[in-house]
Amino acid sequence: MDLVNSLHRNLALGPDGRPITLISVIAMLVLMITGFVLLARRLGGYSRLFGKIKGRGLDKWHTVAGRLLIIPFS
Repeated sequence: MDLVNSLHRNLALGPDGRPITLISVIAMLVLMITGFVLLARRLGGYSRLFGKIKGRGLDKWHTVAGRLLIIPFS
């Protein structure tokens, strides 16, 4: 935990850390938005995000995991 606290302080407070943090946040935001759009597209629209998922095997579980992670990541 001390390592995480130290890393967070160095990235957030240092003059070189702020641009790195900003770029990382923007990249994660873009990945989250595109993942959400692709998930809605695969399911057939935003209204079907919480309906039954079609598919088999890993493809289905990947969609289930994506749907479950929408709320914590947003």
